[in-house]
Amino acid sequence: MTKNPSFKDFKKDWIIQIVITGSMLGIIQQFAGINSIMYYGTQVLQSSGFGANAALIANVANGIFSCLGAIIGMYTVDKLGRKPLELLGLIFCGISLIAVGLIKTFAANASWTPVTIMILILIYIIIDQGTIGPVTWLINSEIFPSRYRGLGTGITIFTLWFANFIVGLLFPVLLASIGLANVFYLFAAFCLFGAWFVSVRVPETKGVELEEIETYFRAKYDHSFKGESKIK
Repeated sequence: MTKNPSFKDFKKDWIIQIVITGSMLGIIQQFAGINSIMYYGTQVLQSSGFGANAALIANVANGIFSCLGAIIGMYTVDKLGRKPLELLGLIFCGISLIAVGLIKTFAANASWTPVTIMILILIYIIIDQGTIGPVTWLINSEIFPSRYRGLGTGITIFTLWFANFIVGLLFPVLLASIGLANVFYLFAAFCLFGAWFVSVRVPETKGVELEEIETYFRAKYDHSFKGESKIK
């Protein structure tokens, strides 16, 4: 009978590396800014130039586009694969955030600025919710061997929600102190860092057996392991 895993099992280098990978994906997902925008959408739109009432009404679109993005993600995740979808999402979310920052920096007082920023934010939301959002959760459930999945995903999801708490706590402070443009530049930097991290650390898990994913991490991080991974 196989005994349940404990924290002692997580002292093994290759399991620690899986935990680091999953935890970083959760941190990247949150520091890419999605929940800050969802939580404080009205304040973001007001900082973009909308009046208070208009921002409150326009913020309804955030929820609608979030749902649309999730539906799109359901149909694309098994067609495009986990890693490519995560990479594309991070890159295009980063571009959208940079575009908002540039408009706010160089055309803050233009008549077209508020609507343009709102459109870019909605594009960002639908991309994020169709890629980074669902794929992060999916990869976290697939990178752990079945024996370690319960405790392992518990650690990584706790990290994700703690990152959510930190970003949600700091966002209003950052918005007031450094402004919308710089906050979005910061989120964009995390997106681009995330794209690099995914490209070098995360294996493609679509259609891959759990044993092969375990082999991938053990071949990279367990020096006593003699096997070779088929995952590139």
